Amino acid sequence: MTIQETVPVTGDVLDGTLSTEMQGITRRYLDARKRTNEAFLDACAAIAEARAAAKYGEWATFLATTNTSDDVAERC
Repeated sequence: MTIQETVPVTGDVLDGTLSTEMQGITRRYLDARKRTNEAFLDACAAIAEARAAAKYGEWATFLATTNTSDDVAERC
């Protein structure tokens, strides 16, 4: 269950079920999670681009240089 499922949200503004302080913390958390998801998608796009552009031997070097495991690269 995510915080979005447990905390009522009206538009972009949380309703009064949380204190003002907790609303701010909740917004900050949700914004950070959104940025993290966007960063992950950007990273996956770069991995896909590198995989397509890599010449013989470059793929392994790319993975080592970026400290990316084969498993992570496969999931992207």
